[in-house]
Formats: sequence, structure tokens, C-alpha cells
Amino acid sequence: PVSSNPSNLTSVGDRLLFTAPAVANDGSGRATVRLYSTDGYGAPSLVLEIGAADPSVAYAHVTDTRESTRGDDTTMLLHIERTRLADGQKRQELWRSDGTAAGTYRIAGPFK
Repeated sequence: PVSSNPSNLTSVGDRLLFTAPAVANDGSGRATVRLYSTDGYGAPSLVLEIGAADPSVAYAHVTDTRESTRGDDTTMLLHIERTRLADGQKRQELWRSDGTAAGTYRIAGPFK
């Protein structure tokens, strides 16, 4: 993505996953996190926009990522911090991704 400040680059199998900050497309100005996947040849594809579907979240960002391998299964673990719009309280979530939308989901949280 052009001028997206990609970060958290993680190799998952033959793909490279990375995150980029974004602004929700609903006109609210809320900050979200976009997870992208690429094979290195074409344009990156958007896997998921974390925080976009929850209007109570004012700000979402990735605080840490790790590669996780179990047998032949390699995934990216993402530690997401969300700030609530109503009271500014922060909530933590743990997500995993195999580079597909179906294989990207929250596995723990939200918790303080």
C-alpha cells in the first residue's frame, strides 16, 4: 500500500505478512490496523482490517508480532491494543493469522 508505513513483517510459509496503520472507511477518523499478505510478486492483498467493524474502538494498533510454528503449520501471532472511544480504556487482544481472511481471528481477549 502506498504511504502506509508497513511494519511487523513476518514470514508465514511462502508469504510475507505485514501490518499498516489505517483510518476506518466510515468517516469517523478512527485508527485501525490492516493486515496484508504478499507473495512478493504482485500487489499485497488485504487480509483483514482489525478495529474497523467495532465503532466503540477509537484506536487500534499492533504492539508485538511473533512467528509461530507447530509441525508444518506456520502462523503470525499479533498482540493488538484497542483504546475504547467512550472512556479511553485500553484492551488487549491476541490474534493469529495464516495469511488468509478465514485463517485470521482473535484467539484471546479482550482483557486489560
